[in-house]
Amino acid sequence: METNQYMDMFLDESHEHLQSLNDGLLKICPYLMRFSVTRTH
Repeated sequence: METNQYMDMFLDESHEHLQSLNDGLLKICPYLMRFSVTRTH
């Protein structure tokens, strides 16, 4: 496999992982916002 093929595969997989992280953050965002508002210091 050529180096540029590895790069393309790496970028594709990185994009998938970032999309998955983004989706997860969007799901938990309301809970995090509620926690930060109700938390006392």
